[in-house]
This record gives sequence, C-alpha cells and structure tokens, in this order.
Amino acid sequence: MKKILLIIAVVLFANFSFAQNDLGKLDDVGKISLTPVLPASLANMPTEAANMLLNKLMQIAVKNGLGGVALDPNFIITATIDVESKDVTSTAPPMIAMKLNINFYIVDYANKTTLAEFSRTAKGVGETEEKAYIQAIKGIDPKASAFKKFVATGKEKIVEYYNTNCDILMKKAETLSNTGKYEESIGLLMAVPDVCLECYAKAMDAVVVVHKKMVSSNCNQYLEAAKTAWLNYDLETARRNLVLIESGSQCYDSGVELSTKINAELANGVEIAGEGNGGAIEMRVPGEQAPKDVVVTSAKAVAVKNVKQEEYTVDFIK
Repeated sequence: MKKILLIIAVVLFANFSFAQNDLGKLDDVGKISLTPVLPASLANMPTEAANMLLNKLMQIAVKNGLGGVALDPNFIITATIDVESKDVTSTAPPMIAMKLNINFYIVDYANKTTLAEFSRTAKGVGETEEKAYIQAIKGIDPKASAFKKFVATGKEKIVEYYNTNCDILMKKAETLSNTGKYEESIGLLMAVPDVCLECYAKAMDAVVVVHKKMVSSNCNQYLEAAKTAWLNYDLETARRNLVLIESGSQCYDSGVELSTKINAELANGVEIAGEGNGGAIEMRVPGEQAPKDVVVTSAKAVAVKNVKQEEYTVDFIK
C-alpha cells in the first residue's frame, strides 16, 4: 500500500477559475465534479512542472465531463510521479533525459478509497530537470481514450456511492436542518448528482423543506436586502428577495408593506435601475408556496456560496 500525503495546492484556486468561474456556474450544480489536488510528495518537483500537472488534472476532469462546481469536496482527482530514470545525455550541450511513471487516481476522500486509477509512462528531455519534467507532462493528452475510460470508471463508482448511501445522506441533511445548519444541509442535498434519478428526486424534495425553514428563519436578511435594493431603485433585486419571504413568517407583513410601497411608486412612474420593470411585485398569499424551480435555483446559489475548501491528508491509495 502506497502512503501519500495529499494537500490542495495553493495554485489550485488561481488556476481553476476557467472551470469554476469563481464558483458561479449554477448550471454545473447537480453534476458530478472532481476537485484537482496535488500530492505533497511532489513538493520538491519544479514549480512550473507542478503547475502544469495540476492543470492537466483540471483538464482531464473538464474534458471528460467532471469539471465545474465541486459541491462535494470528497471526490478528488490526483496524480503521483515515480521517476523511473534520469540520465545525462552525451550530446553537446548535455541534456537531461527523464522517464516518468505518472499514476492518476480518482479518490473518495470521506471513505478512504480509490475509485479509479490509471498509469502511463512519459518521457521528457531538456536542458534542465525542470524542462525535462515539463516536456514529459506536456505530452499528456486529457482527451485520450484511456483517460475517458478512467474518468468513466470513477463516475460510475461515484454514482454507485450516492445510490447506495442515499438514505444516510437524507438523514444527515435532516439532522443538519434540525440543528439550524440550513446551508450545510442544502449543500449536502444539492451535491447529489442528477444522474442518480431516485436519490436526486428525494434530495430536491428535501431541499424545498429545508429551504423553507431557512428562509423563514432568516427572513429579516431578505427584507433588509429588499429595502437596500429599493433605495437604489433596483427592482429585480428587491423582487428576488421579497418573493422568498414565506407567508406566515415574522417578516411577511413587513414584506407586504414594502411591496405595496414599491408597486405604488412604480404606478407613479418612478425610474428604476436596469432595463424594464417586470411589472408589479406580487408577494405570496398566505399559505402559498414558492414554485419548486424557484426554490431549487435559490438553493443552488446557497450551495455554491458555501462550498468548502478542504485540505486532504490521505494515507491510502491502493
């Protein structure tokens, strides 16, 4: 058994923006995503070569459909490197020739298991060791069929994990919600991938319940956000917050009062920020529930905002 200490490389957050777009792509929520990680065993590897390897891991995930917003930080993609040989050529000038065994892994961090692995040999020649490393890593093709099979295997195991552990996840989310940890509960539920049809349906039903509890509990922040938005005549932001206020919550009457004020000003022709006004604000009537698609979209934003950044210490990789 190979013992490897894994940590997220600091460069991850700078270089992963092309895939995560500052964690802002809500369309990625509900899809399986992998977090690229560099092992501490590569700490002595030249920096530029390490950055290139990290980017290759990102590309392997993205090109094979597992890039995006990683709501569940338990699933990672990583690689280790064994230097099989390093020789100085007899050419003029002398060059460094390296042969590397690069081992790729998709790992379930929470359960300490390797879901998929793949190894390949890479050769590089350069005037320095760093350049030899770079040339070898540069030759990795993220779109190669071997990587497609590698990622597909990992994805299959992740789907199996959610399908097998769905009831446990639902219970954990319920416990978090019951203790007031609404954002964590929503994050756990939104991490269930949509390819797990039955579990995903259960998770989205649970999201509606948890989101309602969260909104009711936090209605003051929605009311204040709406008030602040309307001070700047930002109608859409005011509307978005007001319609989230649950009927029956402690803020509901104040929300109705504010919406009535806004609608009166709209009727009098007040100029608003942005294009168009979208018509009058309609608060939910007592007992009316927010449409499920509206709730899920809001829950996605909550989940993305509260994505955890983990440090990984992994002493396993079979």
